[in-house]
Amino acid sequence: MENPLRAIIWDYDCTLANTWHKNMIVTRKIVSSITGEDTRHIPALTSVEAYRRAAARLGDWRTFYMEEFGLTAAQTNEAGKSWTAFQLQEITPVEIFDGLKNVLHTLSHIPHGVVSLNSKAEISQTLDKEDLAHYFKHIVGYEDVAFDRQKPEPDALLLCIEQMLGSTPGLVLYIGDHEVDAACVVNANTILQQHNIDIRIRSIGAFYGCCSNIDTWAVKPDYHADTTTDIIKIVHALDLQQPL
Repeated sequence: MENPLRAIIWDYDCTLANTWHKNMIVTRKIVSSITGEDTRHIPALTSVEAYRRAAARLGDWRTFYMEEFGLTAAQTNEAGKSWTAFQLQEITPVEIFDGLKNVLHTLSHIPHGVVSLNSKAEISQTLDKEDLAHYFKHIVGYEDVAFDRQKPEPDALLLCIEQMLGSTPGLVLYIGDHEVDAACVVNANTILQQHNIDIRIRSIGAFYGCCSNIDTWAVKPDYHADTTTDIIKIVHALDLQQPL
């Protein structure tokens, strides 16, 4: 029998919250502040849908900024360092996906955390506004790990698990909408196994808010959540030790 479920960790953007519009506006402003150009005419920044397609295609935010906006490595570092300030200044509303408040309430007996490429301050602000912060024990944002160790590298996920569990044996679920989230789980499991730590992570693909062509993914999630209630079903099945 597998070790018990110890924690549920969430990605933030497009998993907990619909941030596409705000992130596009923030990206426009950051790139414009660095280049001095009118960024509204950059193909990936002409619409939310164009932004979503480009981000989904490239995945890694550094590659996204360098390839789509022509930034140098140094300029990309500058963009990353200014992300939090621009996010907190931007008033474009962000909404938690419908049904997730019920999911968090139903699964409140399990500790929750967040691992994201967004900033800890931005995530905390949204969770506070939605009166959800009390569900989350730890938040790991992009600023908590080195720029070159962001997802799909496992550092942020392992840091959150260490903060939540220490080395207590058990199962952890990581919920995310992108291939980098599934790949991050694979990489984290490899490190845990190499260090003989009896913690295993399974990935849940969050497809209730963002359309993803999973057929193109080299690394696929262990479970699929096409609706928010699917998350509850997955957790209950694991609690009962039943195959899905």
